[in-house]
Amino acid sequence: TFSRLSISKYDQIDDRMKILCDNISFVVSFLVDNTAEQLILGLFQDQDLILGDRITQVNLSVKAVEAQELKVLSNRVKLKTTSPLMVGKPEIRANGKFIHKYLNPLDRDFEYYFFKNLTDKYQAARANNLIPALKNETPLRFKLISEKPKLQGVRIKAHTKSETKVIGYAFEFELEAPIEMIKLGILAGFGGENALGFGATKLLNN
Repeated sequence: TFSRLSISKYDQIDDRMKILCDNISFVVSFLVDNTAEQLILGLFQDQDLILGDRITQVNLSVKAVEAQELKVLSNRVKLKTTSPLMVGKPEIRANGKFIHKYLNPLDRDFEYYFFKNLTDKYQAARANNLIPALKNETPLRFKLISEKPKLQGVRIKAHTKSETKVIGYAFEFELEAPIEMIKLGILAGFGGENALGFGATKLLNN
């Protein structure tokens, strides 16, 4: 997963952003084995990229890549989203179409589907030997800290026939879970659509 862009100075023009600074940054996180770390760093180094949609773009060059080791010291942590966190509840409409109902962290079903997603990720990671077995049976608990989670809709493939909108929320929360599962969520992303940049978080305490 990856965080939203950190841009120190910009102007908002309708739904466009005019960047007024020379450098921007963001955090990309992966769940990979240690041998892949240097390979990933090399993939990003000295790269050029174009960021935007069909209407406006900006040309960027990678100036620096820094690797940070993730240390989680407690099975109870406070986290803040750095990109929208999306939790979906599967539903079948009357016409038989399968959809995901986007859940607000205030919804009563949010905690259940939040942990179902995290548990599914853990089982997939274990099957591929990317994460150690759980050392204890820490209960799973989610506690919302923010009074009013902020809705953040993101248009995917904007201005094309394939355009869709995904709904996530920005908020702070407390999470109690085995340390291995907390690290998994931070590295791979919490909730769904992580590869599209949803579910990135940072530790507020440790």
